[in-house]
Amino acid sequence: LEADERFTHPASRQQLVDNPPERKFLAYFRGTIFHREGNAYSRGLRPRLHRCATDQYGTEVFFHEALMVSELRVRTPEEATMFFVPIYGECFLWQYEMLRREPRVRSYELTNDFYMEALAIVRGQYPFWNRTLGRDHIFVFPGARGPTIFSDWQIHIKNSVYLTPEGDRKAFYYDTWKDIVIPAYIARAVCPDSTAYIARAAVIREMVGAQAVMTRCIPVLIADDIEFPFESGIDYSEFALKIREKDVDNIVELMRSMPEEERERRRRVMDRIWQIFTYQRPPVGGDAFYATMHELARKHRMFKSSSIHEWR
Repeated sequence: LEADERFTHPASRQQLVDNPPERKFLAYFRGTIFHREGNAYSRGLRPRLHRCATDQYGTEVFFHEALMVSELRVRTPEEATMFFVPIYGECFLWQYEMLRREPRVRSYELTNDFYMEALAIVRGQYPFWNRTLGRDHIFVFPGARGPTIFSDWQIHIKNSVYLTPEGDRKAFYYDTWKDIVIPAYIARAVCPDSTAYIARAAVIREMVGAQAVMTRCIPVLIADDIEFPFESGIDYSEFALKIREKDVDNIVELMRSMPEEERERRRRVMDRIWQIFTYQRPPVGGDAFYATMHELARKHRMFKSSSIHEWR
């Protein structure tokens, strides 16, 4: 989509379906190094690690899985405009921290070695990284720690694009110019028709995703410096209630003062856009996968036309 189009426009979801991103992607595939499970898909994970594909960190597996079967993937690297690096870093760190009970410092050291091992292949066996110093390479960091799970990230991948559910503009590792906020990979939930429940629970950032929209629960946003998924194409004011942090003491009053007609109007907007916050298997036009691909294509066009030297 062009930058001035809005996903909340009545025809916008159909535009996503009918106009797939024109950018093409190459997914590096060296299973024994990148995720050490011998298969690109989640079914290749050992049973005890299968939660890596289904829990809150599941996006690092999902995007790899989806790109491997996507029409956007090319098999000739020279045709690609961006390169996806499928490293299951959070899964790797989790198995050492939680399953093997390794000390935190040791777990991070092993995870750092894991990334360095993968990057040695990407940089040593392929010529594409060095053309842009990794600026057209994509990494998924599905947790709140972002790229910091790779201790040497600032040395090796600071120029690369990150897909992350945490768009904290105050975080030193998040760059709104190049990075993309994606919906969190969360379990389905029920939103009772209760103002009290919403006041307590819907204020968390993750509720902006499918957990709120799919249940027609109006999201309440209390996060002055947080960027939400696909803000370039979604007008959150059409369905969410954003409250400045300084006004948080008035949250219940603000919520109760919203007329029922306005609540229903916002729910109708969510009925039109809910799919953009979901991860479908296989991906379908208008879901989070394709919205992310559109956002990558949009940013790639920005990078190419930018006057900022480091993005040329």
